[in-house]
Amino acid sequence: MLKALLSLAAALFATSAIAGTPGRTYYVSSSGSDSNSGLDAAHAWADCTPVNTRQFNPGDAVLFQGGATFSCGVNWGENLRGSPSNLLTLSSYGSSNATLTPTSGTNGFTAINNGGMAITNLTFTGTGQATDSAYGIYVWNWTSLNGLVDTFIIQNVNVSQFGDSGIQFEGNQFGPAHNVGAGWKNVTLQNVNASYNAGVDDEGGGASGVEIFSDGLAYTGSYSTPTFVNLLLDHVTADHNTGVSGNNDGHGIAVSEFQNGTLQWSEASYNGTSSVGAGGMMMLDSTGGLMQFNESHHNTSTGADGNGFDFDGGSQNAVAQFNYSHDNKNYGLMTYSYTAGGLAGISNVTYRYNVSQNDGSCMFLSLAGAGGAATGVKYYGNTCYNTGTQKGLEVSGSITGNVINNIFYGVASSAKMVTTDNADASLSLQGNDYYGAAGSLSFTWNSTTYGSFAAWQTATGQEKISGANVGLTSNPSLTSPGSGPTCGGYCGATLTAYQLQAGSPMIGVGQNTQTLIGSSSPVDYYGHAVPSSSGYDLGADNSR
Repeated sequence: MLKALLSLAAALFATSAIAGTPGRTYYVSSSGSDSNSGLDAAHAWADCTPVNTRQFNPGDAVLFQGGATFSCGVNWGENLRGSPSNLLTLSSYGSSNATLTPTSGTNGFTAINNGGMAITNLTFTGTGQATDSAYGIYVWNWTSLNGLVDTFIIQNVNVSQFGDSGIQFEGNQFGPAHNVGAGWKNVTLQNVNASYNAGVDDEGGGASGVEIFSDGLAYTGSYSTPTFVNLLLDHVTADHNTGVSGNNDGHGIAVSEFQNGTLQWSEASYNGTSSVGAGGMMMLDSTGGLMQFNESHHNTSTGADGNGFDFDGGSQNAVAQFNYSHDNKNYGLMTYSYTAGGLAGISNVTYRYNVSQNDGSCMFLSLAGAGGAATGVKYYGNTCYNTGTQKGLEVSGSITGNVINNIFYGVASSAKMVTTDNADASLSLQGNDYYGAAGSLSFTWNSTTYGSFAAWQTATGQEKISGANVGLTSNPSLTSPGSGPTCGGYCGATLTAYQLQAGSPMIGVGQNTQTLIGSSSPVDYYGHAVPSSSGYDLGADNSR
């Protein structure tokens, strides 16, 4: 029910914005002629030539014949725009998408300094992921003389086989003063598939399935103006976007330099196979980021990263909740703070009620090099499961934050529960369960390894409140740990593997996070109320 309501709300937003006041409608057909008026299907144009040369007005729509293929791309150049209430629309007519297949090196769609637009019900196909240097959809705003351009909608669109990003929004935050703050507000991507892209990137700036970023310095650092305000990415699928050898690209979905952005009901998988630093879903240098109801899996890289979810440098006041991360090469639920190009540190980042299965490390918290502070980091109500040498919690650098009410379940002998290289008392672990199915546990704190929970607790003072032990080492009695499927997005109640069985020792023994750290969620991963009638449970299920 919750999924249906949120999806309906997003659809109504996009539909009402597209509707507006009608202008003229132009048609493009495989049986048309560019000498026609284009004003009805019987007098349609034949290709993109008149589409790329005509001056359209707010409320106008250009419709390609559904089911037909056109060997061209649309380039609407500079300053051609609609308005939020009268969008300039590019779409299809008929019962299916039209397909645009531009020549190699030509973008499927290009807009510069444009807004008040909608691209809907179209498929863009390049000539090859590893050979075509173009973008599927490329939208660029380079001058703040336009301010933050209002409204850009991409809906029911498929993009594949482009060597650069499948979809890329690029604002400008550098250079002459008039460039500072060039970007968009009210950007929506809904029911979008960006797959098998990002294999060339001849410009060297990074290529991904979906990439939204500022081509310059970070707004939370050197500038106070965000490039993007109010982003919604809803039901976005990004898979098999490879990245380029030696580059930190090949992400499924990467969003940055924004204020208030939501990524939900989406899936990222099998991305980053050629990149040295890629991930499934990443937000960075932003305030008010929210990732929820997503699945991110089998993402990899040839070096670091290969993450499920990542709040990267400059993330502030951000939440990741109700997500499922599994089978990612390195990290499932990642917080990574660093200093580069004016980026600020991490602050008030929360991961709650997520599930991680067989990620390289379930939770990874890192302060890299000079770093910038990482403060107010919170991980609570998450369930972590691994079968091999993966780690439950991995920490690098001094992080200020709290890890509460989580389940760490390891199958291997001497299962690695916690590994830190430089942690201190600023990171507090309270009320977590550490279970080794083989009967042995391993904790490494400040590079010293302890072979039992008791030895680690005595040495570090962790898992205590007012001197009393609050940590557990019990079998959490999960329904079927390790058998979580690939769901194609948010699993919800079908992810039964990580629900608690009746009588689980995790029931009712959790800490009140609102009291301890001033943060709580009204529901768990499955939509159950928190707390339940039994109180606070450990892990992502609070149903008992």
